[in-house]
This record gives sequence, structure tokens and C-alpha cells, in this order.
Amino acid sequence: MKPSHSKSLVVVCACLSASVVLAQTQSSGESREAALRRLQDAAGGGAVIATHRATGAARFIRLLPGARGLGRGPAVTAVEKQDQSVAFFREYGAAVGIDDPRSLHFVSTVTDRLGETHLTWKQFYGSIPVFAGTIKTHFDASNQLKAVAGTAIPGIAVDPKPSWSAGRVTQVARASVAAERGGAEVLRIGTVTL
Repeated sequence: MKPSHSKSLVVVCACLSASVVLAQTQSSGESREAALRRLQDAAGGGAVIATHRATGAARFIRLLPGARGLGRGPAVTAVEKQDQSVAFFREYGAAVGIDDPRSLHFVSTVTDRLGETHLTWKQFYGSIPVFAGTIKTHFDASNQLKAVAGTAIPGIAVDPKPSWSAGRVTQVARASVAAERGGAEVLRIGTVTL
């Protein structure tokens, strides 16, 4: 393929991808706003929300003193805290960038010296962990869900299955580096394990 055809193909693909991402972002933005409104209503307007610049999703939600809780009353046991966290993600997950609550996998529970409990959740796309996709739910000493913080990546829409073989990737990578730096005969390819 001629270089000018390659560039044209890249531009067309980029435009198509951008329009799909824009449509998904607009759709998730609308559901995000609806979830934020429901959350503020449930908290009696007493939720403080900070948003993430890159994703537009809430990265920190906490209650003002005296505000109605984010959960359904006290969650005394570890299982109750997990259940309340999952219920929060089902009801308000779009606010924090969670498209599907099943994409969050429970990681750990830590109770600090003040008696507050912090649950960590990791975001996955299918079976693949999402880089930087970590959300924490925080329960106060009286076992009330008081805050949710972290980063989730909304609107992930990629095919996680590789479309190129390892051999093809190696060939293209070597050719690219050789073209940029010269001397393909000195390049060595090792193995990478994820």
C-alpha cells in the first residue's frame, strides 16, 4: 500500500473511532448526570462530589455532617459492607464511571485505628484488569457508608482479543524500530509475560 493510502486509511479509521467514542461519552454522560442527581436526592443534597478531569466521572463522593447516608443503614459485618457497596454501584455506579457493577472485583477490607472500614474494588474489562481502575468504599465507625473514592474508566469498548498473532506483532515492531534506528540485524526480541 502506498504511504498516501496508508495515511488516508488511518485518518478515516480515526474519524470513525472518534465518532463512536463521542457517542458513547455523550450517552454515559447523560446516565452519569442522572446518577449524580439521584445520589444528591438520596443524600438530601448533602453529598460533596469532585469529578475526574479526564473521565468526567465522580472521583470522590463524601457526605457532609448530618446528611442522609449513601447506604441502607448500618453495615455491621464485612459481608454487609460488600453488599452495600455493590448496591451503591448498582444504583449510582454511572456517577463514578461504572457501566456495569459486575466489572468491579472485590480486593480487600481494611479497618483502621478509628474503627472505619475501607473496601477496595478493582475494575475489570471482561477478564482484563483496567489500568488505574480502583474504587474504594468507606464506612465510618458506626458502619455507615460515608464516602466513595477512586477512578473507574467509563465507556470501555474495545475487543480484548488480539487480532494479530505474536509473530505478526514481532515482525511489525522490528520493522518499525529498524526503520527508525537502522540495523535490524542487532535487534533481539525477548518474551513478555503479562
